[in-house]
Amino acid sequence: METFSIENISIDVERKRTKYIYLRIYPPDAYVRIVSPLRYDIETIRMCAIDDLKNIREIQKIMLDDHYFLGKKYVLKIVYAEERQHVEIENDNMVLYIHIGATQEQKQAILEEWYREQLKVIIPKYISKWEEPMNVKVSSFDIRKMSCRGLCWYKAGQIDINLILAKYPLEILEYVIVHEMAHLLVHSHSKKFWAIVDKFLPNWRQIVEQNRTRLTFSKPFTFKYIPKKNGTVVSYQFFSDRKNG
Repeated sequence: METFSIENISIDVERKRTKYIYLRIYPPDAYVRIVSPLRYDIETIRMCAIDDLKNIREIQKIMLDDHYFLGKKYVLKIVYAEERQHVEIENDNMVLYIHIGATQEQKQAILEEWYREQLKVIIPKYISKWEEPMNVKVSSFDIRKMSCRGLCWYKAGQIDINLILAKYPLEILEYVIVHEMAHLLVHSHSKKFWAIVDKFLPNWRQIVEQNRTRLTFSKPFTFKYIPKKNGTVVSYQFFSDRKNG
């Protein structure tokens, strides 16, 4: 997997046997990934993204304006107030109480801190639930905003959890925690590892399958690039569920 950046937008590139170049933007965090035929060099791939940079930014803004908590979508409402800056869930609204003049970065920081505080309450309950049955001890956990797509990983008894998991359904969060606690017993994804996951969470496949569409919350937005013989590239835009290409 290759990675390049354009004006602070990080883009992962995967090369595979496909006919066209596909650039996809995935909700909920507007992650950008390109799938390219093997024959194109990185500069050709990069130029496709540069040509659509304005459109990519617009789609990212739309996606990042959607706000989820534990798998449910909320409408973000901004309330300017002099009181303490915080977030509250009110029916179908996620209400952000913010000081007048706050920047977009400050608003995002308060939202992220709220997500982090919610996970700090939820995660220990699942760790306590599974430590004794699995005969494993989690020494600590940390919640981080990770740039990679991994949800969490382990090191010396510690589990580092991606902040984005606060947006996912609880059953997915529990599955990921069980998955990573199993890694404290078996580091690889071997048959022994999956036997442990199967033993303690036998319905994990159903959980993943039932939430497959919810894992992305909505369809990724796709740019399809069709190179022509004269060197030009035609770009098409659409929403798609397709995994290939």
